[in-house]
Amino acid sequence: MVVHREKQFCCDTCGTFFATITYLKNHQRVHTGERPYVCGICGKGFGRASRLASHQRVHSGEKPYTCSVCGRAFNQAANLRRHHRTHTGVKPFKCEICNKCFTCNETLKVHLSAHSGIRIKRPRRKTVNGDIAKVPCEYCGRLFNYKSSLYVHRRTHTGERPYSCMDCGKTFAQKGSLKLHKVVHSGEKAFSCDLCGKRFGLASTLKTHMRTHTGEKPFVCDKCGKCFSQQGHLKAHHRMHAKIKPCTCDVCGKSYADRRNLKLHKCVPS
Repeated sequence: MVVHREKQFCCDTCGTFFATITYLKNHQRVHTGERPYVCGICGKGFGRASRLASHQRVHSGEKPYTCSVCGRAFNQAANLRRHHRTHTGVKPFKCEICNKCFTCNETLKVHLSAHSGIRIKRPRRKTVNGDIAKVPCEYCGRLFNYKSSLYVHRRTHTGERPYSCMDCGKTFAQKGSLKLHKVVHSGEKAFSCDLCGKRFGLASTLKTHMRTHTGEKPFVCDKCGKCFSQQGHLKAHHRMHAKIKPCTCDVCGKSYADRRNLKLHKCVPS
């Protein structure tokens, strides 16, 4: 039997009704700005004890919410829901000016500032001691001085890529990465290898290429000690340990941890 509880507790400020006095008190902190639950590690305050408990997972590293598609773990259910959109392609946040859609509300806010040309600066939050409070990433716990820096960093977790190349459609998380990519279309190759003469459009590509001559492998697996010359190869190797195989053959259905092994896989349709 479902019990319908009458909402009899009213907020004096906005007139909203609540079923219990506890819900009303929690709500009133929205108006008063009161944040009585304070993190003992970073000083960030919260209006509810449950919000503090959720936040503390940023520091503890606990990630109880796991993606059923790729196995990635998250410390908050909301972060898992946001991540799921990278698999489904759902973009529920729409710009009313140009109709462009986004997976995250924060990315939509950044996009809207591009239309107005105005960057809104909010006063930086302070801790209970009066110090400037750094903003933690809710995925990995890394601290940032500004929310704008956090928004850019967060895309490494969510997969959001708001900057698109007009020539090929490839998307990027940062505007600077898009600018570097445009060199590919211009055909300019200003960086030359001193050992073999091969030329590259980007200094970073030349740096990676140089490791084929030096044998340098700076990316080390923390589980088995195997070394790699490129970070992407290490990430693919990590998937092997996690037994995650996102790259699937369209012909036979066999799965691999990275695209390189899928390309090496020879499958002839019957």
